[in-house]
Amino acid sequence: MADAGQQLKSCFQAGEYDMRPIRQNSVILATLLRDVAAEFLKQRT
Repeated sequence: MADAGQQLKSCFQAGEYDMRPIRQNSVILATLLRDVAAEFLKQRT
């Protein structure tokens, strides 16, 4: 899980996802979280 968290952290640090307009970005954030979760599950199998 630490890897997924680190990946998430780097995405935000890279500025790909701006946290300020959260309502506008909720779809982007949901997609990001889904992708991170999928990646995490892939690594576990």
